[in-house]
Amino acid sequence: MRISFTIAAVVGMAIATPAIAGDKMYSWKANQTPEAYDADMARCLDAAKEAMKKPTVPNPYFNPVTNGTAAGQAGSALASGFALGLMQGKAFKATYYGCLAQAGYSQRRFPEAEYKLFKKLKPEERKAKLMTLALSPTPLHPEMPLDEYD
Repeated sequence: MRISFTIAAVVGMAIATPAIAGDKMYSWKANQTPEAYDADMARCLDAAKEAMKKPTVPNPYFNPVTNGTAAGQAGSALASGFALGLMQGKAFKATYYGCLAQAGYSQRRFPEAEYKLFKKLKPEERKAKLMTLALSPTPLHPEMPLDEYD
């Protein structure tokens, strides 16, 4: 069980980091203040972390036949831990982006050339640039389709 929690934590951090640190997408909402933006991001991140703790998907890897042997139990435990990590990652993403959508945000895509320049900025400059993009009165980049959020 400790392994599956570790896998889930790693998956969760891998998911949260791009959304917050600025992967090739960012959250945009018109007429928003920096304080409200930060509060919304924190609220949605907290909700996503909570959802990741208890994904509500049954374990497809429990098989009474293979669990009768040591190898079967080991394989089932490994597959179960891996599946739990994936389910937790999906619960995290669905909750995080769903929360942002309910708050009125849309996910916007950086053009590749602009993204490369953005990644070269110092952290404080990157945060300022992100705020400029995320809080602009009109969207500066195209909206991403839901199926490309991964």
